[in-house]
Amino acid sequence: MTTTTSGRHASAPAASRRQGRILRAPLGIALVVLAGWVVTNLGLTQTWEAHATARLLHGPLGQDVWALDGRPVIRLADTVFDLHVTVECAGGLVVAPFLVLGGVLLLSRRFSVARLLVGTSLACLVVLAVNQMRLALIGYALIRWGAAGYGWSHTVVGSVLTLLGVAVALVVLWMVALRGPRKEH
Repeated sequence: MTTTTSGRHASAPAASRRQGRILRAPLGIALVVLAGWVVTNLGLTQTWEAHATARLLHGPLGQDVWALDGRPVIRLADTVFDLHVTVECAGGLVVAPFLVLGGVLLLSRRFSVARLLVGTSLACLVVLAVNQMRLALIGYALIRWGAAGYGWSHTVVGSVLTLLGVAVALVVLWMVALRGPRKEH
């Protein structure tokens, strides 16, 4: 004996899967395009990071620290140095690969669309937060120890922080997006 279910109930999961497949390609392409936009507009990221770093250094250190409008430069009042947020120091260069990774993974039906979008967003936030901490640490070291502090904090400590940030972001992406249930949303 065979049984059938109502057409409305039987087609609901199929319709949900079809909708998820239809969304995957445009969302994946959108993330890749966003990565390209981030890289081609790093000046915006640099300026935002300069202003955020100036705010972080101004309060706790009691220093006159500010970012010059329109330029990603943080002037440290009691030193002869300017802390420049260069293209190489911009968080966007580290965020872009995560956006591309999220976009490519969206093309696979193995992972949930919602979990991939949340995981990719959280990974990008982790990378930006760690980069902001790195920039503030470099500014603090420059204020506290001058050129020697800048050198060590920028090259050695800053590089280690960036690598740790990328590792943590990958773990976050894995835990949120890739390790969860593999259902079509």
